[in-house]
Amino acid sequence: MNIWDRLSSIDRRWIFLAMAIFVSWPVLKPLGLPVTTTKEVESLYSFIDEIEDKKPIVLALDYGPSTAPELTPMAKAVMRHAVDRGIPVVGVSLAPDAPGVANDIWQWAQEELGAVLGKDIAYLGYKAGTTNVILQMGQGISKAFPKDYYGNNTDDLPIMDGFKSLKDASLVLGLEATAIMELWIQYAGDQMGVPVAGGMTAVSAPEAYVFYQSGQIVGLMGGMKGGAEYELLVGAPGNAVQGMDAQSLGHVVIIIFIIFGNLGFFLGKKGQDVSRLKSLRGEQK
Repeated sequence: MNIWDRLSSIDRRWIFLAMAIFVSWPVLKPLGLPVTTTKEVESLYSFIDEIEDKKPIVLALDYGPSTAPELTPMAKAVMRHAVDRGIPVVGVSLAPDAPGVANDIWQWAQEELGAVLGKDIAYLGYKAGTTNVILQMGQGISKAFPKDYYGNNTDDLPIMDGFKSLKDASLVLGLEATAIMELWIQYAGDQMGVPVAGGMTAVSAPEAYVFYQSGQIVGLMGGMKGGAEYELLVGAPGNAVQGMDAQSLGHVVIIIFIIFGNLGFFLGKKGQDVSRLKSLRGEQK
């Protein structure tokens, strides 16, 4: 067996081992591979950075544990940016599996950022109804969410002073694993005139870029890369940047094995064909 045949028949366990090593390495020790920022993420960052009236940002966490690795870094990066600038953040959820994930983020904000619950940040929890909930928030936040996730009266929270309706928000940022962002655009954006932005999983983001191009959203973060971009813009590399390192090295390993496999297949096959041809010529003589 020549070298080309060996390349085309590598034991898959070696491939699994190589992937495990190169994906785990940057997680344990981040490499800081360069991540270029896109105009959609830069636009969102600039919009939040230019908010002057300190009206709350509504952070809609409409995703569950299955998509948290992609979307939670976005939530943390934006929350860090807002808290650093003194902009209140009010969270809501229109997905039933979101509250557990959201609560972890709110706990992190209190411990890591020193945010005060009820004053700097608030989480109102989940309510079924999607469209109806958004419309109710336009009539009155406490009408849609009489109590927050922790059982406090919404109207009694200091953060709600001057924030009585969704129309009073400076921005609605929807972090979505589904098409709920379209509802925020249609009702909060188009009907109420509230600026809307989005953060989408990588598989959903391509369908959302058209909203940015049409001017219906002010910015968009797509997949883990979008989260990594925002982390770098706020100067706090986190899980998304680490994830991009791991993803990039994983892609390199896959490409290398694809090249080796194809070289082994074609060159090995060619060698076999030449051997067969010589054998046939010898028999004819």
